[in-house]
Amino acid sequence: MRPPLPVSLTLPPISVYSPKKGNHFPQWGGAHLIMAVTTIVVTGICIVAARSLSPATLARQLIGWLLLSLSISWFVYTNLPGKYDPAESLPLHLTDWLRVISPLALITNSRKLTAISFYWGLLLNLQAIITPSLTYIHPTYLQFVEYWLTHIALFVIPAVLTWGFGYRPSWKDWRFIVVFSHGWAGMTGIFNKLTGGNYGYLAGKSGEKSALDFFGPWPWYIGTLSVLCCSIWAGMTAPFARTTAPKEGLGTHVKGGCV
Repeated sequence: MRPPLPVSLTLPPISVYSPKKGNHFPQWGGAHLIMAVTTIVVTGICIVAARSLSPATLARQLIGWLLLSLSISWFVYTNLPGKYDPAESLPLHLTDWLRVISPLALITNSRKLTAISFYWGLLLNLQAIITPSLTYIHPTYLQFVEYWLTHIALFVIPAVLTWGFGYRPSWKDWRFIVVFSHGWAGMTGIFNKLTGGNYGYLAGKSGEKSALDFFGPWPWYIGTLSVLCCSIWAGMTAPFARTTAPKEGLGTHVKGGCV
């Protein structure tokens, strides 16, 4: 008579968080197309609505506070015990900075914060909408909503500030964003070295299809992106700078412009 097979009573650990593993959101599937169309529609609606509002309106500031509160809540959630990982959880990604900067641009009307929101939100954040890199390491529904709400909002805000409230970038703003961006990249690179993380995708590509695939291997794509971003930002500035020079501000209908 054969002896009975041993039965293991050990159950595998159950966790919604794993910085190494997770299902990936499929690029250019049905859900992605819906979110892309939603971005376009919401942006258009918000620009039209903003044109009827004062730049200092209470509604604008309330929206800014709401988005800022959601960003802080998400940061707290992802740093709860059992979820924190220094290679994943620190607020060092470009999006993490925009989560705070763009709502504050709505609240304060600061010209520098508006400039960061304009250059980063309309160009760099757009890449997260076109080629999303979303790995589900938190509950799927929660992370899906947070990802798309965040990136759509970070695109809508600078569009509204520019074509709704009248922000006009200048060459001074361009110089500022070039210096600021390279400062962020340098600091983030140091933290990547210390934590083993890949914040800002400065230590390697995301693993998903993205624009980075066209610019060679690490670290060479970083230099290429630096030159390319500065050039595109110059192209984004030139049409506005020609029509508004030498005056700087948010537009003729904005009382006081940016501070």
